[in-house]
Amino acid sequence: MNNKRNNSISISILDVQDLDKFLDDVNTIKGRLLGKNNIEITIHFDVMDGKFVKNNGVKLEYIKKVKEKGFFADVHLMVENPVDDMYIDKVIEYGADSIIIHYEIANFDKTLEYLRDKINVIKNKKILIGVAIKPNTDVKELINFKDKIDIILVMSVEPGFGGQKYLETTNNKLKEIHKLYPDKYVEVDGGINIDTIKNPIKYNVNGFVIGSYITNTPDISNMYKKISDIINLELN
Repeated sequence: MNNKRNNSISISILDVQDLDKFLDDVNTIKGRLLGKNNIEITIHFDVMDGKFVKNNGVKLEYIKKVKEKGFFADVHLMVENPVDDMYIDKVIEYGADSIIIHYEIANFDKTLEYLRDKINVIKNKKILIGVAIKPNTDVKELINFKDKIDIILVMSVEPGFGGQKYLETTNNKLKEIHKLYPDKYVEVDGGINIDTIKNPIKYNVNGFVIGSYITNTPDISNMYKKISDIINLELN
């Protein structure tokens, strides 16, 4: 798995007001750095139902816009009932490239199987399956599911709201994940900035979900370059 995708900065668009302009700006950044940087830019969707977390997230229809602009759509479902409420069906229809469900939801086992079955009937497209875990969830809980998932998304804050501080206890969890699941694509989500990103890199994290730290900066291009330079420096 790790050998099939580049390391990525997955930009959360939760706080983005003008999505079309933002995507155009990010595409300009991609074009400018093409061939100079091996850090992929993907777009991260924080999808919420107001139940699993007490907030509302990004509209599912935005996935279509993101795909039209040529981006990888990384979809994080922070919802209680991804199957019954049709979230899985809709995000597949809209073109999601990865679908991440939470381990902590009710009927996680059945939801994972439903997701796998839906993807298996799709021809000519590889949709990656991920599982997100909250800060207090033990990484060993995923042992029985490791052959059924591609991505492990580690929440380094409590899910639901942007702008939170990175939990340092995440570092030990990332270290353990690297030992237990060395072939998985590992993402970390919450409180990532130019200071906190260095420890996750040490523990072989592949993807860094970053929201307001990038989207609220006056110079997105410069901030992206700073972060990607740190990733490349730490990896080499």
